[in-house]
Amino acid sequence: MKAQPITLSETARLELEHWMETASPDEQVRARCILLAAAGARNNAISEIVNLSQQAVGKWRKRYADMGLEGIKEPRRGRLPKFDVDAIEQVVSLRFARECASGPGESWSIRKLAATSGMSFRTVQKIVKAAAATER
Repeated sequence: MKAQPITLSETARLELEHWMETASPDEQVRARCILLAAAGARNNAISEIVNLSQQAVGKWRKRYADMGLEGIKEPRRGRLPKFDVDAIEQVVSLRFARECASGPGESWSIRKLAATSGMSFRTVQKIVKAAAATER
Protein backbone atom coordinates (compact mmCIF):
# COMPACT_ATOMS: atom_id res chain seq x y z
CA MET A 1 0.00 0.00 0.00
CA LYS A 2 1.35 3.38 -1.01
CA ALA A 3 1.79 5.99 1.73
CA GLN A 4 -0.63 8.91 1.76
CA PRO A 5 1.07 12.05 0.43
CA ILE A 6 1.03 14.84 3.01
CA THR A 7 0.91 18.52 2.19
CA LEU A 8 0.62 21.03 5.00
CA SER A 9 -0.80 24.51 4.97
CA GLU A 10 1.19 27.08 6.92
CA THR A 11 -1.53 27.09 9.59
CA ALA A 12 -1.42 23.30 9.96
CA ARG A 13 2.39 23.34 10.12
CA LEU A 14 2.34 25.96 12.88
CA GLU A 15 -0.30 24.00 14.80
CA LEU A 16 1.73 20.78 14.59
CA GLU A 17 4.88 22.59 15.69
CA HIS A 18 2.91 23.98 18.63
CA TRP A 19 1.81 20.42 19.50
CA MET A 20 5.47 19.40 19.58
CA GLU A 21 5.86 21.66 22.63
CA THR A 22 2.50 21.49 24.39
CA ALA A 23 0.55 18.33 23.52
CA SER A 24 0.57 14.96 25.27
CA PRO A 25 3.59 12.75 24.49
CA ASP A 26 1.52 10.56 22.16
CA GLU A 27 0.23 13.58 20.25
CA GLN A 28 3.77 14.95 20.02
CA VAL A 29 4.88 11.73 18.31
CA ARG A 30 1.93 11.91 15.91
CA ALA A 31 2.69 15.55 15.10
CA ARG A 32 6.32 14.67 14.45
CA CYS A 33 5.23 11.83 12.13
CA ILE A 34 3.11 14.22 10.09
CA LEU A 35 5.81 16.91 9.97
CA LEU A 36 8.38 14.36 8.79
CA ALA A 37 5.94 12.95 6.22
CA ALA A 38 5.27 16.45 4.90
CA ALA A 39 9.03 16.91 4.57
CA GLY A 40 9.08 13.87 2.28
CA ALA A 41 10.30 11.17 4.68
CA ARG A 42 9.15 7.60 4.03
CA ASN A 43 7.27 5.55 6.63
CA ASN A 44 10.25 3.28 7.38
CA ALA A 45 12.51 6.29 8.06
CA ILE A 46 9.83 7.98 10.18
CA SER A 47 9.26 4.78 12.17
CA GLU A 48 12.95 4.62 13.08
CA ILE A 49 13.07 8.29 14.08
CA VAL A 50 9.95 8.29 16.28
CA ASN A 51 10.26 4.68 17.46
CA LEU A 52 6.87 3.51 16.14
CA SER A 53 6.07 0.63 13.84
CA GLN A 54 5.69 1.35 10.14
CA GLN A 55 2.03 0.33 10.47
CA ALA A 56 1.45 2.93 13.19
CA VAL A 57 3.16 5.63 11.12
CA GLY A 58 0.99 4.67 8.15
CA LYS A 59 -2.12 4.77 10.31
CA TRP A 60 -1.46 8.32 11.57
CA ARG A 61 -0.43 9.47 8.13
CA LYS A 62 -3.67 8.11 6.63
CA ARG A 63 -5.79 9.57 9.44
CA TYR A 64 -4.21 12.97 8.90
CA ALA A 65 -4.77 12.74 5.13
CA ASP A 66 -8.43 11.76 5.69
CA MET A 67 -9.39 13.97 8.65
CA GLY A 68 -6.70 16.58 9.14
CA LEU A 69 -5.63 17.58 12.65
CA GLU A 70 -8.77 16.04 14.18
CA GLY A 71 -7.62 12.65 12.90
CA ILE A 72 -4.49 12.61 15.02
CA LYS A 73 -5.85 14.08 18.24
CA GLU A 74 -5.92 11.95 21.36
CA PRO A 75 -8.83 9.54 21.11
CA ARG A 76 -11.20 9.25 24.05
CA ARG A 77 -10.20 6.34 26.22
CA GLY A 78 -12.42 3.84 27.94
CA ARG A 79 -16.11 3.29 28.16
CA LEU A 80 -18.60 6.14 28.23
CA PRO A 81 -19.88 6.97 31.72
CA LYS A 82 -22.88 4.85 32.63
CA PHE A 83 -24.54 7.57 34.68
CA ASP A 84 -25.10 11.15 33.63
CA VAL A 85 -24.65 14.31 35.66
CA ASP A 86 -28.29 14.25 36.83
CA ALA A 87 -27.87 10.79 38.39
CA ILE A 88 -24.69 11.88 40.14
CA GLU A 89 -26.38 15.02 41.44
CA GLN A 90 -29.24 12.87 42.75
CA VAL A 91 -26.85 10.73 44.79
CA VAL A 92 -25.02 13.75 46.16
CA SER A 93 -28.24 15.53 47.10
CA LEU A 94 -29.65 12.40 48.78
CA ARG A 95 -26.40 11.94 50.66
CA PHE A 96 -26.32 15.43 52.07
CA ALA A 97 -30.06 16.15 52.38
CA ARG A 98 -30.37 14.07 55.53
CA GLU A 99 -27.18 15.57 56.93
CA CYS A 100 -28.63 19.06 56.48
CA ALA A 101 -31.92 18.05 58.13
CA SER A 102 -30.43 16.04 61.01
CA GLY A 103 -27.03 17.59 61.52
CA PRO A 104 -23.48 16.44 60.78
CA GLY A 105 -22.80 12.72 60.73
CA GLU A 106 -26.41 11.77 59.98
CA SER A 107 -26.13 11.23 56.22
CA TRP A 108 -27.30 8.10 54.42
CA SER A 109 -25.02 5.10 54.24
CA ILE A 110 -23.43 4.17 50.93
CA ARG A 111 -25.47 0.95 50.84
CA LYS A 112 -28.76 2.77 51.34
CA LEU A 113 -27.83 5.34 48.69
CA ALA A 114 -26.94 2.55 46.26
CA ALA A 115 -30.23 0.75 46.87
CA THR A 116 -32.25 3.97 46.54
CA SER A 117 -30.50 5.24 43.42
CA GLY A 118 -30.22 1.90 41.60
CA MET A 119 -26.46 2.30 41.21
CA SER A 120 -23.83 -0.12 42.39
CA PHE A 121 -22.24 0.27 45.81
CA ARG A 122 -18.85 0.99 44.25
CA THR A 123 -20.23 3.65 41.90
CA VAL A 124 -22.00 5.45 44.74
CA GLN A 125 -18.87 5.17 46.87
CA LYS A 126 -16.80 6.86 44.13
CA ILE A 127 -19.39 9.64 43.73
CA VAL A 128 -19.57 10.34 47.46
CA LYS A 129 -15.79 10.32 47.80
CA ALA A 130 -15.40 12.76 44.90
CA ALA A 131 -18.13 15.02 46.32
CA ALA A 132 -16.49 15.03 49.75
CA ALA A 133 -13.13 15.93 48.19
CA THR A 134 -14.61 18.91 46.35
CA GLU A 135 -16.26 20.23 49.53
CA ARG A 136 -12.93 20.77 51.28
